[in-house]
Amino acid sequence: MHRRIKKSILYSTLIVVCAIVCFFVWRSSLRGTVIIYSVDRNGTSLRAPRKIIGHANEERKINITSIKGYKANANVVNTKFLVKGARYYVVYTPDSAASFQHLLKSKYVGVSSQDVTTNSVGGIQAVPYRATSNRLRVMYSKQLTRWSTLNVSYPKLEVQDPSLTKFGNYWYVTYTGGVLRSADFGSWERATTPQNSKYGKLIAPSLVHTGKDSLSMVFTSIDEKSHYRAYITPFNYFSAQPDLKKARQIRGISNVNAISLYKGAKKYYAIFTKRGRDSGIIFLATSRSLQGKYSVIHKIVPPKGTYYYAPTFILTQSASAVGITYSSYFYNESNNLSYSPAFFKEGITGKGKARQITGQFALQKMSIIKVK
Repeated sequence: MHRRIKKSILYSTLIVVCAIVCFFVWRSSLRGTVIIYSVDRNGTSLRAPRKIIGHANEERKINITSIKGYKANANVVNTKFLVKGARYYVVYTPDSAASFQHLLKSKYVGVSSQDVTTNSVGGIQAVPYRATSNRLRVMYSKQLTRWSTLNVSYPKLEVQDPSLTKFGNYWYVTYTGGVLRSADFGSWERATTPQNSKYGKLIAPSLVHTGKDSLSMVFTSIDEKSHYRAYITPFNYFSAQPDLKKARQIRGISNVNAISLYKGAKKYYAIFTKRGRDSGIIFLATSRSLQGKYSVIHKIVPPKGTYYYAPTFILTQSASAVGITYSSYFYNESNNLSYSPAFFKEGITGKGKARQITGQFALQKMSIIKVK
């Protein structure tokens, strides 16, 4: 009897010890995550979040990431790794004065959008499917090939397909779904473009100088049959709004993905991309009237496996075209969209030599104005 009791106690003790050991082994294997966001004073992300994995409930001091042209509000972040994850935000103040001095000395000013879900490596940026988050960037350059980013606090909103226009004392940035206006690139006014049942969200809009004191907006829209069509409509630069009641479809261009127009001395020029089997090819066309009918005069065909997109004209402040620019992408081995180099060509026919544009991140659509 006593022997049975001793065995029972021994087995019970072993079970308890094993349970305790298993608990501590399990606990030591738990991992927690810390995500550090780098944002400007408007809360706009400046780069992709930094994710760090450590032992659950571990406390650690993590050095912050240095960002050129910005000063962080801390040198280290005191973190604790939680199984459910912990988030920390580091706010960066821009050295705007020095950056604006470089801007004033530059020959070109432009805008692009930076995807802040991942970081660029060697000018290439792979982005997981439907996981994009794009933020506006103002840029400057002395020679078109190499661009720097203006160090300011940017609007906290999604900006895809930005296009830059100078009109009067203001810079207008049109993008899918809205318009931004600024006199100095330091403060911004936002106008959301109106939506209606016919046009929905205006895709990749851009402004066209149609007269000495007038602007029009060109944009793409998807109809009820999922057809992509291009339209032109007057633009009120006081309210920063298009007059969609006067929108007219552009003739001679079908299944268009994105389009920009330019008013030349004797004719109008269109540069655009299409969807479907012609996807990735850039088309240049001309017409005697703004609305068309446009006829294709040249195509820019990418290498196999690469796609060109977001073409636009490089303009002077007086609205004369001096070249074209466009970006490129491909799909990597994981079938993720990968932004790759942007290019420009001198002249407006697209027949010149393509030269690569580089910046501090993988450039998406580049819209450029020659200021000197």
